[in-house]
Amino acid sequence: MILRRSNALAAGLLVLLLTACGGLTAADQDEELAAMGLGHGPGATGDVQIVWMGGGMGGEAPTEAAKLAYTDIAWFDAYKNKGDRGQFHYLVYNADGTLHREIVAEVPAEHDGTGVVIDAPTAYFVGEVTYDSKGTAGGHDGGTGGEPGMPGEGEHEEEEGGCSGGHEDEGSGGPAHPPGNTSRVGQIVAVIVNDAGTPGANGDTLTWSWFADPSPEHPTYLPPPSIDDLEGWPELCEKPILEGNLVVHD
Repeated sequence: MILRRSNALAAGLLVLLLTACGGLTAADQDEELAAMGLGHGPGATGDVQIVWMGGGMGGEAPTEAAKLAYTDIAWFDAYKNKGDRGQFHYLVYNADGTLHREIVAEVPAEHDGTGVVIDAPTAYFVGEVTYDSKGTAGGHDGGTGGEPGMPGEGEHEEEEGGCSGGHEDEGSGGPAHPPGNTSRVGQIVAVIVNDAGTPGANGDTLTWSWFADPSPEHPTYLPPPSIDDLEGWPELCEKPILEGNLVVHD
């Protein structure tokens, strides 16, 4: 299940509802993938609900009032002279069902080191963020076409900066991941999926972290890992899976 970023909020909620009720068939998913020019060959697909780390909940399941986070993936290794391709889709909903945030990362991208490796039961993805519904500090949408989503007064909105949410302290002397309190467009996300059980909460693991190239403003940012050097990847942040399933196939 992949929601294209042109979908309206109502369509997104409908697809999530159908997923929860088991209403999406394999044919539906194939149609979605075909519409994106994806499918066939070694790949990783699926959709899961995860613990929203931005709330500082650690490994605990969300309370009734907490935000709910979902991740959809469709990645395919190079197949029949086609390059790596795929999409990573991250959604956060408020407790009342309204959309809190939506982020899309894709390959291919111009950034060096992006791509997909399928080594079942494990899949690796490095993609560039092409859409973020959150506005920048200047109130702009970062050229994404998304709705500005700046936090209100007194609200930190420090999503997924580290494994438990929040900003990384660049003054600590350690490498930092870019915080999520402004648009992530242009940042890199590295993701690892391990398909070890069905449903996903029965053994699957999902880890990811955000990266940005070091700059004079942020000299200690941890450089993005490369899909061409899997052994050189830093440790990523695990996202506890609550529902759904992830499938990796050769």
